[in-house]
Amino acid sequence: MSQVAPQPLPARIDRAERTRQRILDAAGSCFAATGFSKTTVEEIAARAGVSKGIVYHHFDGKDGLLERVVERLCADWVEVSGLHTWITRTDSLEDAISGMLRASLAYARTHPLVKGLFTLDPLVTRALGSSESVRRVTEASRRHMVDEIRAGIERGELRSSLDPDRVTDVIRLIDMALIDHLLSRDWIDVSDDGFVDACLDILFNGIGGSQ
Repeated sequence: MSQVAPQPLPARIDRAERTRQRILDAAGSCFAATGFSKTTVEEIAARAGVSKGIVYHHFDGKDGLLERVVERLCADWVEVSGLHTWITRTDSLEDAISGMLRASLAYARTHPLVKGLFTLDPLVTRALGSSESVRRVTEASRRHMVDEIRAGIERGELRSSLDPDRVTDVIRLIDMALIDHLLSRDWIDVSDDGFVDACLDILFNGIGGSQ
């Protein structure tokens, strides 16, 4: 039985979506350059090549734009550094977790929007933790990690006494701490790969002496 070819979007809907994406791209560039607080809707509109009214037609002002930009950022971040991405590249759960943490740190180090938002407006972006759309993206990633940790325990790769939920949250906490110190090096400089190696060694092997 032949499949029905997907129907193209009506031209006006396709055009509207392209406009939305162009506005989001412009907002992301502005937030990366000057932060959220110092960016105006007029600047975003000018960069996108649209009127201020068009921006408000598609988004609920600057706050609505920030939420959509961060939601898209988080989805991209998870796609690059999520455990679901790395678990397919290696037969070892330990290697997958290591790859995930390193990829997450590399993303934070190189993506201008991460540095722009989290260093210029950290309180604003942290408040987005209550955003339903952002939480949905991060929770889906967390649930997948819990499932992979549980599977690793069942395969004997990890100790049977471990709680998959707690192991997942510890790994996420390490990830967030590394990113936090990468962006603000007042106390600990995590830009050295050797430091990341030490974190992973302690995570996987602990610090206790041989019995």
